[in-house]
Amino acid sequence: MQSVIGLDLSLVHTGVAVGVVDNSSHHFTSFVVSCKEKGPYRLDLIRKRIKHILGEDLSGVAIEGYSFGSKGRGIYGIGELGGIIRLMLYNNRCNAIIVPPSVLKKFVCDKGNAPKDKVVSCYNEQFDEHFLVKENNEVDALGLARIAAAYFLNDYTELNERQVDMIKGIEEKCKVWCFRRS
Repeated sequence: MQSVIGLDLSLVHTGVAVGVVDNSSHHFTSFVVSCKEKGPYRLDLIRKRIKHILGEDLSGVAIEGYSFGSKGRGIYGIGELGGIIRLMLYNNRCNAIIVPPSVLKKFVCDKGNAPKDKVVSCYNEQFDEHFLVKENNEVDALGLARIAAAYFLNDYTELNERQVDMIKGIEEKCKVWCFRRS
């Protein structure tokens, strides 16, 4: 069995999804790391929760890239969180792919500028998680986990032809780093 992780990093509600894939099936689950604290405590809490799910069978992680249209003081905090998580993954020799928000939206609902509620409804229409996903951070994380499963494990289950084609050309739009795993 191999696993993948999808991360939608946020200072208040970080979406985390884990996909477990073997030869005959796959299963995806998700949760949100919520934290109302501020500063280093919040950054460390999110880092610890994500580090806790890294395992020996981890094949890769997909992280939503930064939204360069964002404004306000929160951009510094999300930059700090993104750097901390990327460094943790790098130090743990985790294979990773950074997926721009527009690529994630196009993957899930064929429109790179789709609003959050549309991405949620498109995800629920296509993928059968045996539960209705209502939270946009979870949907983003689940979409990222499915990208990771397709990219790192060649698991194209439930993907349509357009999504498979996107995965095959994803290195042109995303930053990827890979390590040899022993």
